[in-house]
Amino acid sequence: MLAVSRADARAFLLRAFALDGFQTLPTVADAVETLGFVQEDSINVCGRMHDLVLRNRVQHYRPADLSRYLYGEPRRAFEYYLPNLCVLPLADYPYFLPAMRSRRDADGRYGKLSPEEEAAASVLLSAIDTSGAIFLRDTKGIGDAHGHTVSGWGTRTRLLSFVADKLFWHGTLGISRRDGFLRSFDRAENLFPAAVLNAPVLEGGEATRQLMRKKLQSRRLFRLRAVEKAALGENETMPVLIEGDPKPWHILTDDLPLLTNPAPSAPPTLFLLAPLDPLVYDRARTRFLFDFDYTWEVYVPEAKRKWGYYVLPVLLGDRLVGRIEPRVDKTGAVRVVSQSWESGFDAGAITDPLAERLAGLTTPSHPPRRD
Repeated sequence: MLAVSRADARAFLLRAFALDGFQTLPTVADAVETLGFVQEDSINVCGRMHDLVLRNRVQHYRPADLSRYLYGEPRRAFEYYLPNLCVLPLADYPYFLPAMRSRRDADGRYGKLSPEEEAAASVLLSAIDTSGAIFLRDTKGIGDAHGHTVSGWGTRTRLLSFVADKLFWHGTLGISRRDGFLRSFDRAENLFPAAVLNAPVLEGGEATRQLMRKKLQSRRLFRLRAVEKAALGENETMPVLIEGDPKPWHILTDDLPLLTNPAPSAPPTLFLLAPLDPLVYDRARTRFLFDFDYTWEVYVPEAKRKWGYYVLPVLLGDRLVGRIEPRVDKTGAVRVVSQSWESGFDAGAITDPLAERLAGLTTPSHPPRRD
Protein backbone atom coordinates (compact mmCIF):
# COMPACT_ATOMS: atom_id res chain seq x y z
CA MET A 1 0.00 0.00 0.00
CA LEU A 2 1.39 3.38 -1.00
CA ALA A 3 1.87 5.78 1.95
CA VAL A 4 1.90 9.55 1.45
CA SER A 5 1.75 12.69 3.56
CA ARG A 6 -1.24 14.98 3.67
CA ALA A 7 0.81 17.58 1.81
CA ASP A 8 1.50 15.03 -0.94
CA ALA A 9 -2.21 14.24 -1.16
CA ARG A 10 -3.11 17.91 -1.42
CA ALA A 11 -0.51 18.46 -4.15
CA PHE A 12 -1.90 15.46 -6.05
CA LEU A 13 -5.41 16.89 -5.97
CA LEU A 14 -4.23 20.29 -7.15
CA ARG A 15 -2.48 18.70 -10.14
CA ALA A 16 -5.34 16.32 -10.90
CA PHE A 17 -7.93 19.09 -10.77
CA ALA A 18 -5.78 21.58 -12.75
CA LEU A 19 -5.42 23.96 -9.83
CA ASP A 20 -1.63 24.00 -9.72
CA GLY A 21 -1.72 27.26 -11.69
CA PHE A 22 -4.36 29.76 -12.83
CA GLN A 23 -5.99 29.05 -16.22
CA THR A 24 -3.45 26.45 -17.30
CA LEU A 25 -5.73 24.55 -19.72
CA PRO A 26 -6.07 25.78 -23.33
CA THR A 27 -9.76 25.01 -23.92
CA VAL A 28 -13.06 24.06 -22.31
CA ALA A 29 -12.71 20.64 -23.93
CA ASP A 30 -9.41 20.12 -22.10
CA ALA A 31 -11.06 21.08 -18.80
CA VAL A 32 -14.01 18.72 -19.27
CA GLU A 33 -11.69 15.85 -20.24
CA THR A 34 -9.43 16.55 -17.24
CA LEU A 35 -12.27 16.76 -14.72
CA GLY A 36 -14.45 14.06 -16.30
CA PHE A 37 -17.43 16.39 -16.38
CA VAL A 38 -18.46 19.83 -15.18
CA GLN A 39 -21.58 20.14 -13.04
CA GLU A 40 -24.06 22.85 -14.06
CA ASP A 41 -26.30 24.95 -11.86
CA SER A 42 -28.77 27.72 -12.66
CA ILE A 43 -28.08 30.00 -9.66
CA ASN A 44 -26.25 33.15 -10.76
CA VAL A 45 -24.97 35.31 -7.91
CA CYS A 46 -21.39 35.92 -9.01
CA GLY A 47 -21.34 33.61 -12.02
CA ARG A 48 -22.94 30.22 -12.45
CA MET A 49 -21.34 27.13 -10.94
CA HIS A 50 -19.97 25.78 -14.22
CA ASP A 51 -18.52 29.15 -15.21
CA LEU A 52 -16.76 29.51 -11.84
CA VAL A 53 -15.23 26.04 -12.25
CA LEU A 54 -14.04 26.74 -15.80
CA ARG A 55 -12.88 30.30 -15.16
CA ASN A 56 -10.18 29.01 -12.81
CA ARG A 57 -8.84 26.52 -15.35
CA VAL A 58 -9.34 27.69 -18.95
CA GLN A 59 -7.18 30.37 -20.52
CA HIS A 60 -9.05 33.68 -21.02
CA TYR A 61 -12.32 31.91 -20.20
CA ARG A 62 -15.67 33.48 -21.07
CA PRO A 63 -19.10 31.83 -20.70
CA ALA A 64 -19.49 31.97 -24.48
CA ASP A 65 -16.62 29.46 -24.67
CA LEU A 66 -18.76 26.83 -22.96
CA SER A 67 -21.69 27.59 -25.25
CA ARG A 68 -19.51 27.08 -28.32
CA TYR A 69 -18.23 23.79 -26.91
CA LEU A 70 -21.73 22.52 -26.15
CA TYR A 71 -23.80 23.92 -29.01
CA GLY A 72 -21.37 24.67 -31.83
CA GLU A 73 -21.02 22.60 -34.96
CA PRO A 74 -19.96 19.90 -34.94
CA ARG A 75 -21.25 18.96 -31.51
CA ARG A 76 -18.46 17.99 -29.13
CA ALA A 77 -20.41 17.65 -25.88
CA PHE A 78 -23.86 17.11 -24.37
CA GLU A 79 -25.74 17.68 -21.12
CA TYR A 80 -27.15 14.90 -18.98
CA TYR A 81 -27.48 13.72 -15.39
CA LEU A 82 -24.67 11.92 -13.51
CA PRO A 83 -26.61 12.12 -11.18
CA ASN A 84 -26.71 15.95 -11.34
CA LEU A 85 -26.86 17.90 -14.58
CA CYS A 86 -23.41 17.90 -16.15
CA VAL A 87 -21.47 18.86 -19.26
CA LEU A 88 -19.93 15.71 -20.72
CA PRO A 89 -17.78 14.96 -23.78
CA LEU A 90 -19.79 13.50 -26.63
CA ALA A 91 -17.66 10.33 -26.56
CA ASP A 92 -19.43 9.44 -23.27
CA TYR A 93 -22.93 9.45 -24.82
CA PRO A 94 -23.03 5.67 -25.46
CA TYR A 95 -22.53 5.01 -21.74
CA PHE A 96 -25.91 6.63 -21.08
CA LEU A 97 -27.86 4.93 -23.87
CA PRO A 98 -28.84 1.77 -21.93
CA ALA A 99 -30.40 3.81 -19.11
CA MET A 100 -32.07 6.21 -21.57
CA ARG A 101 -33.64 3.34 -23.50
CA SER A 102 -34.72 1.40 -20.43
CA ARG A 103 -36.46 4.45 -18.92
CA ARG A 104 -38.82 4.67 -21.88
CA ASP A 105 -40.55 1.45 -20.76
CA ALA A 106 -39.87 1.59 -17.02
CA ASP A 107 -42.05 2.65 -14.13
CA GLY A 108 -41.15 5.68 -12.07
CA ARG A 109 -41.31 9.43 -12.26
CA TYR A 110 -39.15 9.74 -15.36
CA GLY A 111 -40.20 6.41 -16.83
CA LYS A 112 -42.73 5.62 -19.54
CA LEU A 113 -45.23 8.25 -20.59
CA SER A 114 -48.82 8.08 -19.39
CA PRO A 115 -51.61 8.46 -22.00
CA GLU A 116 -51.95 12.15 -21.04
CA GLU A 117 -48.20 12.63 -21.35
CA GLU A 118 -48.16 10.82 -24.70
CA ALA A 119 -50.67 13.37 -26.02
CA ALA A 120 -48.56 16.29 -24.76
CA ALA A 121 -45.39 14.71 -26.18
CA SER A 122 -47.04 14.38 -29.58
CA VAL A 123 -47.89 18.08 -29.57
CA LEU A 124 -44.38 19.08 -28.49
CA LEU A 125 -42.60 16.86 -31.01
CA SER A 126 -44.91 18.02 -33.79
CA ALA A 127 -44.06 21.65 -32.97
CA ILE A 128 -40.35 20.82 -33.11
CA ASP A 129 -40.75 18.98 -36.42
CA THR A 130 -42.60 21.97 -37.85
CA SER A 131 -40.58 24.88 -36.51
CA GLY A 132 -37.29 23.42 -35.26
CA ALA A 133 -35.75 23.67 -31.79
CA ILE A 134 -38.11 25.30 -29.31
CA PHE A 135 -37.97 27.07 -25.95
CA LEU A 136 -40.75 26.00 -23.58
CA ARG A 137 -41.52 29.68 -23.02
CA ASP A 138 -42.68 29.70 -26.67
CA THR A 139 -45.15 26.84 -26.18
CA LYS A 140 -47.77 28.75 -24.21
CA GLY A 141 -50.27 28.56 -27.03
CA ILE A 142 -49.84 24.86 -27.72
CA GLY A 143 -49.33 23.40 -24.27
CA ASP A 144 -51.77 25.07 -21.92
CA ALA A 145 -54.61 22.73 -22.84
CA HIS A 146 -52.70 19.81 -21.32
CA GLY A 147 -52.91 21.22 -17.82
CA HIS A 148 -50.42 21.07 -14.96
CA THR A 149 -48.58 18.54 -12.83
CA VAL A 150 -45.91 18.46 -10.10
CA SER A 151 -42.30 19.02 -11.13
CA GLY A 152 -39.26 17.13 -9.87
CA TRP A 153 -38.80 19.95 -7.34
CA GLY A 154 -42.31 19.42 -5.97
CA THR A 155 -43.67 22.61 -7.53
CA ARG A 156 -46.59 23.14 -9.89
CA THR A 157 -45.55 23.07 -13.53
CA ARG A 158 -47.14 22.72 -16.93
CA LEU A 159 -47.56 19.13 -18.07
CA LEU A 160 -45.84 20.03 -21.34
CA SER A 161 -42.74 21.18 -19.43
CA PHE A 162 -42.67 18.01 -17.37
CA VAL A 163 -43.02 15.91 -20.51
CA ALA A 164 -40.09 17.75 -22.10
CA ASP A 165 -37.99 16.77 -19.07
CA LYS A 166 -39.08 13.14 -19.40
CA LEU A 167 -38.21 13.09 -23.08
CA PHE A 168 -34.82 14.55 -22.18
CA TRP A 169 -34.28 11.75 -19.63
CA HIS A 170 -35.30 9.25 -22.33
CA GLY A 171 -32.79 10.64 -24.80
CA THR A 172 -35.56 11.59 -27.23
CA LEU A 173 -34.80 15.29 -26.80
CA GLY A 174 -31.53 17.11 -26.28
CA ILE A 175 -30.65 20.68 -25.45
CA SER A 176 -30.08 22.69 -28.61
CA ARG A 177 -28.87 25.86 -26.87
CA ARG A 178 -29.59 28.05 -23.87
CA ASP A 179 -30.70 31.62 -23.31
CA GLY A 180 -29.28 32.34 -19.88
CA PHE A 181 -30.14 28.99 -18.38
CA LEU A 182 -33.43 28.45 -20.26
CA ARG A 183 -33.29 25.42 -22.52
CA SER A 184 -34.18 25.13 -26.18
CA PHE A 185 -35.13 21.51 -26.98
CA ASP A 186 -34.71 19.61 -30.22
CA ARG A 187 -34.88 15.98 -31.27
CA ALA A 188 -31.65 14.21 -30.38
CA GLU A 189 -31.20 13.06 -33.99
CA ASN A 190 -31.10 16.71 -35.08
CA LEU A 191 -28.27 17.43 -32.63
CA PHE A 192 -25.99 14.41 -32.42
CA PRO A 193 -24.37 12.12 -35.04
CA ALA A 194 -26.25 8.94 -35.93
CA ALA A 195 -23.17 6.90 -35.05
CA VAL A 196 -23.43 8.16 -31.46
CA LEU A 197 -27.18 7.74 -31.09
CA ASN A 198 -27.20 4.27 -32.65
CA ALA A 199 -24.12 2.96 -30.89
CA PRO A 200 -24.38 -0.72 -29.89
CA VAL A 201 -25.72 -1.28 -26.41
CA LEU A 202 -22.81 -2.00 -24.10
CA GLU A 203 -23.21 -5.43 -22.55
CA GLY A 204 -22.17 -7.09 -19.34
CA GLY A 205 -22.61 -4.00 -17.22
CA GLU A 206 -19.93 -2.18 -19.24
CA ALA A 207 -21.94 1.07 -19.38
CA THR A 208 -22.41 1.01 -15.61
CA ARG A 209 -18.70 0.30 -15.14
CA GLN A 210 -17.67 3.18 -17.37
CA LEU A 211 -19.99 5.63 -15.61
CA MET A 212 -18.76 4.48 -12.22
CA ARG A 213 -15.19 5.00 -13.39
CA LYS A 214 -16.06 8.49 -14.60
CA LYS A 215 -17.56 9.37 -11.21
CA LEU A 216 -14.40 8.20 -9.47
CA GLN A 217 -12.28 10.16 -11.95
CA SER A 218 -14.19 13.27 -10.93
CA ARG A 219 -13.21 12.62 -7.28
CA ARG A 220 -9.59 11.47 -7.83
CA LEU A 221 -9.00 10.56 -4.17
CA PHE A 222 -11.87 8.65 -2.63
CA ARG A 223 -13.14 6.02 -0.24
CA LEU A 224 -13.83 2.92 -2.33
CA ARG A 225 -17.05 1.04 -1.73
CA ALA A 226 -17.19 -2.73 -2.17
CA VAL A 227 -19.74 -2.42 -4.98
CA GLU A 228 -17.43 -0.04 -6.85
CA LYS A 229 -14.43 -2.32 -6.47
CA ALA A 230 -16.44 -5.32 -7.64
CA ALA A 231 -17.74 -3.47 -10.70
CA LEU A 232 -14.39 -1.97 -11.74
CA GLY A 233 -12.15 -4.94 -11.08
CA GLU A 234 -8.99 -5.45 -9.05
CA ASN A 235 -6.54 -3.48 -11.16
CA GLU A 236 -8.51 -0.28 -11.80
CA THR A 237 -7.91 1.29 -8.39
CA MET A 238 -5.23 1.18 -5.73
CA PRO A 239 -5.21 1.99 -2.00
CA VAL A 240 -3.32 4.94 -0.55
CA LEU A 241 -2.55 5.42 3.13
CA ILE A 242 -2.44 9.09 4.10
CA GLU A 243 -0.71 10.16 7.30
CA GLY A 244 -3.12 10.70 10.16
CA ASP A 245 -5.79 8.33 8.84
CA PRO A 246 -5.64 4.56 9.46
CA LYS A 247 -8.37 3.93 6.89
CA PRO A 248 -7.13 3.76 3.29
CA TRP A 249 -8.17 6.10 0.52
CA HIS A 250 -8.04 5.07 -3.14
CA ILE A 251 -7.06 6.47 -6.51
CA LEU A 252 -7.54 5.23 -10.04
CA THR A 253 -4.47 3.29 -11.09
CA ASP A 254 -4.09 5.61 -14.08
CA ASP A 255 -3.55 8.48 -11.62
CA LEU A 256 -0.54 6.89 -9.94
CA PRO A 257 2.02 8.98 -11.90
CA LEU A 258 0.27 12.17 -10.77
CA LEU A 259 0.64 11.10 -7.16
CA THR A 260 4.20 9.79 -7.27
CA ASN A 261 5.83 12.33 -9.61
CA PRO A 262 5.45 15.71 -7.93
CA ALA A 263 5.77 18.79 -10.10
CA PRO A 264 8.34 21.52 -9.33
CA SER A 265 7.16 23.91 -6.65
CA ALA A 266 5.62 27.16 -7.86
CA PRO A 267 4.53 30.39 -6.16
CA PRO A 268 1.16 29.95 -4.39
CA THR A 269 -1.77 30.76 -6.68
CA LEU A 270 -5.02 32.31 -5.43
CA PHE A 271 -8.39 30.88 -6.49
CA LEU A 272 -12.00 31.65 -5.65
CA LEU A 273 -13.51 28.17 -5.86
CA ALA A 274 -17.03 27.33 -6.92
CA PRO A 275 -19.12 25.87 -4.07
CA LEU A 276 -19.16 22.50 -5.88
CA ASP A 277 -15.64 22.64 -7.28
CA PRO A 278 -14.28 19.07 -7.36
CA LEU A 279 -11.49 20.04 -4.94
CA VAL A 280 -14.01 20.75 -2.15
CA TYR A 281 -16.96 18.61 -3.30
CA ASP A 282 -16.10 15.86 -0.80
CA ARG A 283 -16.59 17.79 2.46
CA ALA A 284 -15.10 15.04 4.66
CA ARG A 285 -11.96 14.91 2.51
CA THR A 286 -11.74 18.71 2.65
CA ARG A 287 -11.85 18.65 6.45
CA PHE A 288 -9.23 15.91 6.68
CA LEU A 289 -6.69 17.17 4.12
CA PHE A 290 -7.16 20.93 4.44
CA ASP A 291 -8.45 21.32 8.02
CA PHE A 292 -11.25 23.35 6.46
CA ASP A 293 -14.95 23.17 7.22
CA TYR A 294 -17.23 24.18 4.38
CA THR A 295 -20.91 23.80 3.58
CA TRP A 296 -22.75 25.22 0.58
CA GLU A 297 -25.63 26.93 2.35
CA VAL A 298 -27.71 28.12 -0.59
CA TYR A 299 -30.54 25.77 0.44
CA VAL A 300 -30.07 26.29 4.19
CA PRO A 301 -32.65 28.60 5.82
CA GLU A 302 -31.12 32.03 6.37
CA ALA A 303 -31.38 31.85 10.15
CA LYS A 304 -29.36 28.61 10.18
CA ARG A 305 -26.55 29.69 7.85
CA LYS A 306 -23.07 29.81 9.36
CA TRP A 307 -21.23 31.43 6.45
CA GLY A 308 -23.73 32.86 3.96
CA TYR A 309 -25.94 32.25 0.92
CA TYR A 310 -23.35 31.77 -1.85
CA VAL A 311 -19.91 31.63 -0.29
CA LEU A 312 -16.76 30.73 -2.26
CA PRO A 313 -13.83 28.94 -0.58
CA VAL A 314 -10.53 30.80 -1.03
CA LEU A 315 -7.59 28.62 -2.05
CA LEU A 316 -4.02 29.89 -1.76
CA GLY A 317 -1.44 27.35 -2.90
CA ASP A 318 -2.40 24.16 -1.09
CA ARG A 319 -4.24 25.93 1.74
CA LEU A 320 -7.90 26.82 2.02
CA VAL A 321 -7.50 30.11 3.83
CA GLY A 322 -10.99 31.58 4.01
CA ARG A 323 -14.47 32.13 2.63
CA ILE A 324 -15.81 35.08 0.69
CA GLU A 325 -19.31 35.94 -0.50
CA PRO A 326 -19.24 38.15 -3.61
CA ARG A 327 -22.28 39.42 -5.50
CA VAL A 328 -22.43 40.93 -8.96
CA ASP A 329 -25.10 43.65 -9.01
CA LYS A 330 -27.21 44.82 -11.94
CA THR A 331 -24.57 47.31 -13.02
CA GLY A 332 -21.94 44.58 -13.22
CA ALA A 333 -20.11 45.76 -10.11
CA VAL A 334 -18.80 43.19 -7.64
CA ARG A 335 -19.77 43.68 -4.01
CA VAL A 336 -18.37 41.58 -1.14
CA VAL A 337 -21.21 40.69 1.22
CA SER A 338 -19.09 38.85 3.77
CA GLN A 339 -15.67 37.33 4.27
CA SER A 340 -14.01 35.21 6.92
CA TRP A 341 -10.45 33.95 7.24
CA GLU A 342 -8.88 30.96 8.91
CA SER A 343 -7.17 31.52 12.25
CA GLY A 344 -3.72 33.02 11.84
CA PHE A 345 -4.10 33.96 8.18
CA ASP A 346 -3.36 37.56 7.21
CA ALA A 347 -5.79 38.54 4.43
CA GLY A 348 -3.81 41.73 3.89
CA ALA A 349 -1.15 39.63 2.18
CA ILE A 350 -3.51 38.80 -0.69
CA THR A 351 -5.23 42.18 -1.20
CA ASP A 352 -4.08 42.66 -4.79
CA PRO A 353 -4.57 39.11 -6.13
CA LEU A 354 -7.94 38.90 -4.35
CA ALA A 355 -9.07 42.14 -6.00
CA GLU A 356 -7.97 40.74 -9.36
CA ARG A 357 -9.94 37.53 -8.89
CA LEU A 358 -13.04 39.44 -7.76
CA ALA A 359 -12.81 41.75 -10.77
CA GLY A 360 -12.60 38.67 -12.99
CA LEU A 361 -16.08 37.58 -11.89
CA THR A 362 -17.63 40.14 -14.24
CA THR A 363 -16.54 40.87 -17.81
CA PRO A 364 -18.24 42.43 -20.85
CA SER A 365 -19.24 38.93 -21.98
CA HIS A 366 -20.36 37.89 -18.50
CA PRO A 367 -23.59 39.84 -17.90
CA PRO A 368 -24.67 40.73 -14.36
CA ARG A 369 -27.29 38.78 -12.52
CA ARG A 370 -30.85 39.32 -13.82
CA ASP A 371 -32.81 36.90 -11.64
